[in-house]
Amino acid sequence: MQLPAVLLPGLGLSVPVRLATLAAATYLTAGATYLAATGVSSPLGRIHRRDIGTGHLAAALAAAVWAMAVLLWPAPLACRSARSLAARRSRPAAPAPVEAAPAVSLAKSAVPPRWYRAEYTAVQVVLAEGRTVIARTWAGGLVDDAVIEFGPDHPWTRDAWELLAHIVQVALDQIPE
Repeated sequence: MQLPAVLLPGLGLSVPVRLATLAAATYLTAGATYLAATGVSSPLGRIHRRDIGTGHLAAALAAAVWAMAVLLWPAPLACRSARSLAARRSRPAAPAPVEAAPAVSLAKSAVPPRWYRAEYTAVQVVLAEGRTVIARTWAGGLVDDAVIEFGPDHPWTRDAWELLAHIVQVALDQIPE
């Protein structure tokens, strides 16, 4: 598809000239916005009058510095990016994570610890009394404790999960239709 030679015949500007003008205006607007967002203010406020004097020359110098800052606004951004990449490459590699040894073997021994039996029994008693909300809360705590103490793959942890699932099923069965 070819673009017409003149976009608006009354102005006499061709499409490439219009696109270049639009690109330049966007670039300068982005530069001024970036400088304002990063806190760089006009050089008129930064240059001390006693350093360069007053008058037209000082104003022209300040305007020239501001224009250069607007034109070269990507330079500090590119420098920071380059420094960040260099720092990231020079950083030593992270040490490999150390795998924790299982606290208890995955084989289920004959008798669970006393705290586990006490919590498991308490949850069953509360469930038998019909207090499913409390039973669900306590069973969730039992699951958390079992995962911390035995690990997620231990049979007693699975028993705690099954108890919690049973409590949730009982609570769902109690909902009237």
